[in-house]
Amino acid sequence: MRLLAILIISAFLSGCGTEAQVTAIDGTPLEVIQSATGKEPTEARVVESTRYMSVVFHTSSMSTRGHLLDVKRAMQVILEEYPDVDSFFFGWKHQDNPSQYYMKINFSRSRVGDGDWVNVMVDDIPNYADDYWLIPALR
Repeated sequence: MRLLAILIISAFLSGCGTEAQVTAIDGTPLEVIQSATGKEPTEARVVESTRYMSVVFHTSSMSTRGHLLDVKRAMQVILEEYPDVDSFFFGWKHQDNPSQYYMKINFSRSRVGDGDWVNVMVDDIPNYADDYWLIPALR
C-alpha cells in the first residue's frame, strides 16, 4: 500500500509542470521571457547585430534568490529559442528607483554553452555568470 502511494505521488509530481517541462516558446523576446518566468519584464530585446539579449525587470521585490530562479527558468528557454545570441544580460530595478539597477547578471554562451539548466542549482547561477553584481546592502 505504501509503495502504491509513493508511485501515485511520484506520477502526480512528474506531471505538474516541473522546471524540466519548460519548452520552446514562439513570440517576441518579451513574450518568451514572460512565458518562461511568469513575470512581465519591463524590457526584453535582442540586438541581432551584436548577438546580445537584454532583459530588465522593474519590481518591488528584492529577493535575489527569486530573481536567480527567474534567470534559471529563462535560460532554459532562451538558449534554445535564440541560438544566434551570444551574450545575455538580466537586470533588476526597484520600482521606487527605476533609474538604477540593484542586481545585474551577464552570461556569455561561450561560458554557459547550451547546457542543461534544469539541473543547475539556483545558488550556483552566479558561478556561471561572466559578471554578477548586487548593491552592497544585498550582499
